[in-house]
Amino acid sequence: MPSSVLAVSIIELPPMEFDVFHLLVQRPGRVFSQREIYELVDPDSFDSSWTGISSIIYELRHKLNADFIQIVYG
Repeated sequence: MPSSVLAVSIIELPPMEFDVFHLLVQRPGRVFSQREIYELVDPDSFDSSWTGISSIIYELRHKLNADFIQIVYG
């Protein structure tokens, strides 16, 4: 009988990366603007011009080997 083994690892994420990942997992297939992501994960922030979401997405894709997280341009 065929069997498979699933390797499980614990990956520590800083709070903002975890919040962005949690948002994306809750809404698979949904496309968000950088601003939408920032406003949804940190609505109390006073820095509305923050643009570090691209870096967080890059880090998530790298840490999780998650090609399913994509950046859509346009």
